[in-house]
Amino acid sequence: MVCGGVSGLFAQSMTYPFEVTRRRMQTLGVLSQSANTSVSVLGGSVETKVAQDAAKIAEEHIVHEASITIKSPSMIRVMKQVLQEQGINGFFKGLSMNWLKGPVSFAISFTVFDLVKDWIDKEEEQWIRNR
Repeated sequence: MVCGGVSGLFAQSMTYPFEVTRRRMQTLGVLSQSANTSVSVLGGSVETKVAQDAAKIAEEHIVHEASITIKSPSMIRVMKQVLQEQGINGFFKGLSMNWLKGPVSFAISFTVFDLVKDWIDKEEEQWIRNR
């Protein structure tokens, strides 16, 4: 179990830069509609750093001359921008919270699975006895 946990943390750490890039690219689709997207917090408006970064990338979209087609930035372009603006640490922001989230979510999943499995087994036993 320990080996599985350590290997999971290692794999999660190695692939986290791709997770950050994927999230930024997904955010671009939402932010490209409005470059000044802000997040409402308790009645106020706070522009997040991720929203600012994504808005910068969205502004760099290439608009074709004859059409209104917008080309989304590639994964490489997004990664280059993160590297330029935040350095290598930009790819690992939030990794420690991801380490905490993983074991908690797996614990909840396994607990719910076991509880539901036990409940189904009991129901099945009752159904067989009542036949």
